[in-house]
Amino acid sequence: MARYIRLYWMMWIQGIQAQIEYKSSFIIGNVATILGQVTGIALVWVLFQKIGHLNGWSLPEIMLIYGIAALPYGFFELFFNGVWSLNRYIRMGDFDRLLVRPGSSLFFILADQPMLHGLGNIATGTVIILLASRQLDIRWDMCNLLILGFMVAWGTLIYISINTITACTSFWFVASGTNFLYLGQRFRDFTVYPLDIYASPLRILLTWVIPFAFTSFFPSTYFLDRDDYRVFVYLIPVIAVLFFGIASFVWRIGVNRYESTGS
Repeated sequence: MARYIRLYWMMWIQGIQAQIEYKSSFIIGNVATILGQVTGIALVWVLFQKIGHLNGWSLPEIMLIYGIAALPYGFFELFFNGVWSLNRYIRMGDFDRLLVRPGSSLFFILADQPMLHGLGNIATGTVIILLASRQLDIRWDMCNLLILGFMVAWGTLIYISINTITACTSFWFVASGTNFLYLGQRFRDFTVYPLDIYASPLRILLTWVIPFAFTSFFPSTYFLDRDDYRVFVYLIPVIAVLFFGIASFVWRIGVNRYESTGS
C-alpha cells in the first residue's frame, strides 16, 4: 500500500506540473468551472424569486445540496480523472503498456490525468456551503467537519466507481465508449436538487443504479436534520464500497476482453 501511495504521489505531481506549464489553460479551465457553478446557482436563485420554495425545500437548503455536490466531483477531477483517458489508451494501442507495468492497470489509469480545474469545483462548492450555512445556522465544529470530510471521501469513491464502470464500455465499444461516460455525467446534474422532486423511477435510478444521490442529496440531509433520510446517510459508505467492488469486477472483465490493436 505504501508503495502505491508513493507511486501515485509521484505520478500526480508529474501530471500537475505538466498542466501548470500551460498557465493560460489552467486559469481558463478554473474560471470556466467557477462560472459554470455560479451560473447554475444563479439560475436556482432566479427560479426561487418566482416560486419561493421547491416541494418544501428552501433556497438555502438547495444551495447546501448544490455546494456539497461540487466537493466529491471536484476531488474526483483533481485526483482520479484518468478514466477519461481510457478510451484513448485503447484506441491508440497504449493500453498494452499499462498491462506490462508491475501493478494494477486500474491504479495507473486513475492516476493518469489529474485535472486542476477540479480546484474550481472545490472552491465554489466550499463558498456555496458557507453561504448556505449562514442562513441555515449550521455550525461547522470539528465533528461536523469530520463527518463532511468522510462523506466527501465516500462520495469521491462513488464517482470513481461510476465513472470506471461507464469508462469500461470502451473495452466493448471502442468508437463510442466515451459517450457512455458523458451520459453518466448527465445524470449527476439531477442530484444538485432535492431527490424527492423527481418521479419515482428517476429517484430509484439515482439511488440504486447510478447512486449519485449518495454524493450530494443524502449527505446534505444529515446537516439539515432531515431524519426521514437518515438510513440513507448510514448507507453512504456501504454503497461506496459496494460500487467500487462492482467497478473493480467490471474492470477485470474488460481487461480480459481487451484485444490489442497490434500497433
